[in-house]
This record gives sequence, structure tokens and C-alpha cells, in this order.
Amino acid sequence: WLATFLFLPRLDYCILGRALEKMDSGYISYVSFIHMECLHTHPVLVCFCSIVNEQIEQRHQYLRVSKRDAYFYTNHQRINFRWWLAITLSRNMQFIQLRKHYIMPLHLSTVESFLNHTMLRKSHERMDSNVIIRHHTTTCTTLLLDVEEQEERKPSF
Repeated sequence: WLATFLFLPRLDYCILGRALEKMDSGYISYVSFIHMECLHTHPVLVCFCSIVNEQIEQRHQYLRVSKRDAYFYTNHQRINFRWWLAITLSRNMQFIQLRKHYIMPLHLSTVESFLNHTMLRKSHERMDSNVIIRHHTTTCTTLLLDVEEQEERKPSF
């Protein structure tokens, strides 16, 4: 009991012990904060984010200067990307099968066959539902009409 008052202001020590430390909200908050601080100050993450920020700033500077410079910059990027893509694909032939241009015709043929099957199924379902609706409306009207009127309004399908 006395230990509770001594350790109460400390968040880095759980007053409930190892078995019940998940129930101590102050301790869990402190440990979570330390964990997030460690993750967000990781040197690789910080270096990567600074490189990305520098590239974004450089791109904004090119766009602010003139349209011609911006066009040159994007054209240079496109050429550079295609060059590295060609090198990567020449060294790893199995990646060619994963390219969009290779997959799209296969994907389109499966999509077209799926759509054709779906359209046929929906047309059959519509025909069946129309028959059900007609039958349902005729039974509803037959309940309201006399026997003579029922004979006059019988459907001819």
C-alpha cells in the first residue's frame, strides 16, 4: 500500500506488477510514447524522409522557375526512369511477366468472359423475375375480383 504512494508519480514503473501492467493506463501510455519516439527517430527513417523532402522541394523550385525548366525536369525524369526500367528488366527476365502490358490482355479477356457470363445470368434472372411478378399480380387481382371477372382477366402467357 505504501509502495503505491511512492511509485504513483512514476510512469516508467508499473505499480501493478508484470502480470497486470497492461491494465495500468499511465504505464501503457508512457511505454507507447517511448516506443513511438524510438520509431520516429530511427536514423534510416529520418534520412529517408529528409531525402524525400529535398526532392519535393527541388521539384517545387523547378515548377516555380519556368514551364520550360519544368518540362525538361519531367522529361529527364521519364528518360531516367525508362533507362533504369530497361536495365532492371534485362537483368530480371521474370519481371517482364508482371508488367502491366503483359497482364492487361489476359486480364481483359477474363473480365470480358466474366461480364458476358454475368450479363447472361442477369437476363435470365430478369425473365424469371418478370414471370414471378406477372404471376404475383394475377394472383393478387384474382383475390379481389369475382369469378366472372377473373375469367376475363386471365393472363395469356
